[in-house]
Amino acid sequence: SVPRVFRKAMRCACEKKTGELLTVWISATPVTGSDDGPAGSMAIITDITERKRSELKLRESEALLDRVIRRIDDVLIVDDAAGRVTFANDKFFKIFGLVEQDLNSVRIEDYVAPEWRERQRGIHDRRLRGERVPDHFECECLRSDGSRIWLEVSVVLITEGERIVGTQ
Repeated sequence: SVPRVFRKAMRCACEKKTGELLTVWISATPVTGSDDGPAGSMAIITDITERKRSELKLRESEALLDRVIRRIDDVLIVDDAAGRVTFANDKFFKIFGLVEQDLNSVRIEDYVAPEWRERQRGIHDRRLRGERVPDHFECECLRSDGSRIWLEVSVVLITEGERIVGTQ
């Protein structure tokens, strides 16, 4: 009969003689023989200390970046090629009187004053086609309560490879 193999893997903290702590991944496989009795085992121990340190630094860096972006005193939004807002920071929600749950239905036209909507949509669409359009301008916007506010806007393209997929 063919030997059966059972696998077990786990992460483990270890200490070197120097006192340095390591994180290791142990993958062990007991091997049984043809009589279903133990025939031996095989284990692989991999030092994953650096990977775990890197993962921690990445999580800390992402948390810091998220705090900065969300709390910055400027409005920051990201929209896709269709003009749907895919990300907005806290300042956007505060200025426009929206909540994060509104985000999946917000489009450029929703926060631009009616008389500016066609112009802004045209500029957005031309920008996405790669045409030269102003990337710094002023625009009158509309809050959810109907009040108006003038904003100074700076736009940059978001690309994936060579393809333009949105703006921020």
